Amino acid sequence: MSIEMVVSHNRCLFIHSDYRKHLSPVMTGPIPISTDRRIEVSRTRPAAIPPGSWPRRMAAAFAAGYCGESTVEAFLERVGKEYPQPRVLEGRRKLWLRDDLDAAIAPGVPGDIAEDL
Repeated sequence: MSIEMVVSHNRCLFIHSDYRKHLSPVMTGPIPISTDRRIEVSRTRPAAIPPGSWPRRMAAAFAAGYCGESTVEAFLERVGKEYPQPRVLEGRRKLWLRDDLDAAIAPGVPGDIAEDL
């Protein structure tokens, strides 16, 4: 028995190949099968590092990379503890200021450390 990936309605489902016959022929969506046959796949978002320089305001992916976190989720787990809350909150948009992140990474050090090197 093997596992196959089926894309339907912009979603990926992983099913046992024995249950492929339960899928509709035109792939408009799978006919419901027992949920114990589905395999949940969790995905993490890698941190992003923009080439060249860091922006003054950063979304979570840039802020995670700036702080050296391997994933966005790891960064977000530490927000409010080791890292500051985002300064810009506009609906779903959340942005961290580079100065705030610098203060959290190296407390008590004024200015841009990288410029001094």
